[in-house]
Amino acid sequence: MFAINLDGVFHVFQVALRHMIKRAESGDRFGRLVATSSLASLFAMPRGEHYAATKAALNALVRALAVEHARYGITANAILPGWIETEMTAGLTHNEKFVANVMPRIPMRRFGDPRDFGGIAVYLMSALSSYHTADCLVIDGGYSVF
Repeated sequence: MFAINLDGVFHVFQVALRHMIKRAESGDRFGRLVATSSLASLFAMPRGEHYAATKAALNALVRALAVEHARYGITANAILPGWIETEMTAGLTHNEKFVANVMPRIPMRRFGDPRDFGGIAVYLMSALSSYHTADCLVIDGGYSVF
């Protein structure tokens, strides 16, 4: 799990950063790194410690890269989804007992949909976010504050 969730992102970001730094040194100071983390990186996840640890490490990686590469006009941020209906969560989001326990804790009273992340991803990849870096944005329908 660490090889995929953390090492994979680290290696892809290394390649992308080399390209972005080279462009910045030629005058094009624009680069964006956006990682997909998880709400599990912030809150306890019984029987999912390994997953939560990879995502917490990913948050730290994003923050470190943001600080290290800001001078090149490169930003680095992470999106932290809450409970989203995907193939990975289908076993839970279709389990009546789980839904009965979790749904009352989501103020929006629905699980997220992958389409709920398009707007924030576009913003983070655009020039509009040129001063927005080292952030871990929680997108969870209010779950983590309720």
